[in-house]
Amino acid sequence: MTWLPLFRRVFVVAGLFGCFTLLLHPVAAETRLTIGLDAPELDISDWLQETDDSTKSEVTKFEKGQIYVVEFWATWCGPCIQSMPYLAQLQRKYSDKGVRVISVSEEDIPTVKEFLSRETKTRDGSVVTFQELTKSYSLTTDPDGSTHRDYTTAANIRGIPVAFIVGKDSKIEWIGHPLSMDKPLEQVIEGTWDRNSFAIEYEEEKRFEDLQESISMRLESLNGREPSAKLVTAIIASVETFLEGTKTPAILKKLHDLQFDLLLQFKPDAPETITSYEAKLGSLKRRPLEANGLNWGVYELAKAGHISNRDFVVIALDKSKKLVEQVPAEQVGTVYDTISHLQYFLGDLPAALDAAKLAAEAPDATPDFAAFVLKLEMEISEVKAKEGR
Repeated sequence: MTWLPLFRRVFVVAGLFGCFTLLLHPVAAETRLTIGLDAPELDISDWLQETDDSTKSEVTKFEKGQIYVVEFWATWCGPCIQSMPYLAQLQRKYSDKGVRVISVSEEDIPTVKEFLSRETKTRDGSVVTFQELTKSYSLTTDPDGSTHRDYTTAANIRGIPVAFIVGKDSKIEWIGHPLSMDKPLEQVIEGTWDRNSFAIEYEEEKRFEDLQESISMRLESLNGREPSAKLVTAIIASVETFLEGTKTPAILKKLHDLQFDLLLQFKPDAPETITSYEAKLGSLKRRPLEANGLNWGVYELAKAGHISNRDFVVIALDKSKKLVEQVPAEQVGTVYDTISHLQYFLGDLPAALDAAKLAAEAPDATPDFAAFVLKLEMEISEVKAKEGR
């Protein structure tokens, strides 16, 4: 497990699905386009192809009673391209339910048309052009960026692909990655979507992103210098304040993780860091391998001199021993390896060797496990030789 400086490890602006880039001019929360507000009218300059349903015209105003998916993409964005078959399927599935899918790029027409002429394979192995793949929904480009400004910039979206569901009353119902909108869209169609509840979750997510970005900017402005104790206290206090008013479980977990990372980075030997560590382990009860990774991280930080509190290492060792019975038998070697290294750090060579041998004999043993056994045996032999003199 590799432990990096906090501002690099925690605040990388990236996503599992998205091609994310930082916004240069973030929008203030009080003016941000968000859930429940009127969807801006579309100002798209180029509608590039007729859809399967040739009666579908260009859209400028949203019709009452109709549902729209306004999605933002680019030819250079891999996750956007991966979303295309799903969007095409979605349009075909819900076409008779009054749903209209509109995808918007801000690239120039030649770039998008060249992309549409390329070939790709479908799931059944047949070869089609991207134009054929996307013909069920409206693919557009808006080089002046006006639609992006009205939507993604106004909503302070940090990357693409991103989709906005516009409901029957022309208000924004949902914002997120297009591959995550199955249930929200289905519920909007059925009239069972709880927009108010989602608005709370969404705003807390955005506020958390703002908090992350604010902390990141404050740390990066130091240009590698150690932050003052006052700044560290202020940063940790900002997370604790956020925790007090947060209701969404997913955001609470992210906040606890952030709090632990900050404490571990800047106050590794403080009692509250151990308390936060134990709380984090508690949240990983059903994920013992992740818990083991956390304990391995304690070892690496201690080895690097970042943690000097031996009690922290002793606690990590005790927690690791309890994980032996929780992990699948075919993965127990990884846990024994962590136990062995923690015992080694604490200076208990015989116990470290016993655990290392169990790791080397486990189903998931690696050459590194056996190499550590040899290392320990040599060190024990050296110690005995010195004692015999």
